[in-house]
Amino acid sequence: MNKIADKYWYHKISKANSLPLRCPFATVERCPRYYQSLSLLSETGTTKIDAGKDSKLLKKWEKSELWPQIREHETSVIHSGERLSQINNFCPEVTYDRYGLFCIDLGTYADEIDQKIAHERLSSSGASPDNPNWLWSYFSEGHYSECPLYSVISQNSLGNGKQQNSIKEPLWRERLSKILVGIVVALAAALFKFWFS
Repeated sequence: MNKIADKYWYHKISKANSLPLRCPFATVERCPRYYQSLSLLSETGTTKIDAGKDSKLLKKWEKSELWPQIREHETSVIHSGERLSQINNFCPEVTYDRYGLFCIDLGTYADEIDQKIAHERLSSSGASPDNPNWLWSYFSEGHYSECPLYSVISQNSLGNGKQQNSIKEPLWRERLSKILVGIVVALAAALFKFWFS
């Protein structure tokens, strides 16, 4: 049986690992998965991101090394006809804000018959009213620290939303430039002294 991925469960994991209660990168500018999840929510019946802003963000993230390279890693929404069937690889921050569960995957019941059978089973087993299976046939809880992008973004972050340059200047090059500047200044001073003495 899955855990109830509510805020108490989420905060407990955060506290146990000495992490912020919520993901510090959960914005469309700092994380491509957060962006993709928020952008795709419009396919589940929520408000859309402004089309111009969405287009700019998509262009930005498609150029990033953090953008998914294979379909299995993409965030997606699947419908069965007109009805929402499942969401996959979502940011748990987004699913919580929309559905009240910190999940990466959510799936609906195939039809009313399946839902009725599940509800009868839940009732007979004494399932609590907050059990997500009243609404979802399956779900996969997830904490932001388990996201494959979290460790990459947190290692590259300077704490202000900017990414560090992945190619650091070698120490010898920095010192060599200082030595060369010192030599040029010393030669200029010597020439100045020679000409004006």
